[in-house]
Amino acid sequence: MHLIVPYDAAGSRPCFSPSLLMNTAGVTMSSAVWLFAYSPCQIGFSGLGTINGQIYGGSDVNTSLGFTLQYQSVPTYGIANAASAPTGYTTGIVYKRETR
Repeated sequence: MHLIVPYDAAGSRPCFSPSLLMNTAGVTMSSAVWLFAYSPCQIGFSGLGTINGQIYGGSDVNTSLGFTLQYQSVPTYGIANAASAPTGYTTGIVYKRETR
């Protein structure tokens, strides 16, 4: 599972918005689910037990008591294997939802 806030979404650094905050009380993540979380700003996890993956934050990374991160190398898309050159990929906004 990839949770990514684009680098250019933040105006200046260090920043606190846009942030990536997860409050997952009562949610259990299987060890088969690997998480890659990135934000140029703040990242926060609360109410979550153990997850496997990586977290990269450009500002504060906050976790609650009982949170455990087990390092897991998460695949990077666009790279066939470590010996080959990156082929790259392009992402774009497919749908934008605004709420009040």
